[in-house]
Amino acid sequence: MLNRHGSRWAAGTLIAVTMLATGYTGGSHRSTGASKPGTGGAGNFCALATEQSKGLTKAFPTDYNNADQVKAYGAYLLASNARVLAAAPADIRGDIESVTRVTDALGHAVQKAGKLATPPDVRALRRSPAYQAALLNVTRDERDRCRLGASPSPTG
Repeated sequence: MLNRHGSRWAAGTLIAVTMLATGYTGGSHRSTGASKPGTGGAGNFCALATEQSKGLTKAFPTDYNNADQVKAYGAYLLASNARVLAAAPADIRGDIESVTRVTDALGHAVQKAGKLATPPDVRALRRSPAYQAALLNVTRDERDRCRLGASPSPTG
């Protein structure tokens, strides 16, 4: 079972979400003025990433045993992931796709089960070095490009 913070992150963060408070030290990310929120470029991406981060907190079930709330949370996760991925800047898109694949698997699992639980296959994906590297890149990019604060790190 995921704790409240781990579930909220897993749901996001994509991209959200969403995630580790560290400095950018590698990868192909190049921050430019055009990628800042509201200036074109990735502005829509940043707006959507911010919306997702806030929305996941609001959508998080208040009753873990309420299957309808849990399923609605899974649905929000899937829909918000799709919006963020569609707006992803080219230089970080591959990493966002990697993170989204895993968080989408979680979204589908909680929708199907109607409970907050991370199936073993999703847990294994979240622990993979490739996913962890992509997550770190996305987290740094969202922080640097979009000025998003750190979200809780994944658990489980």
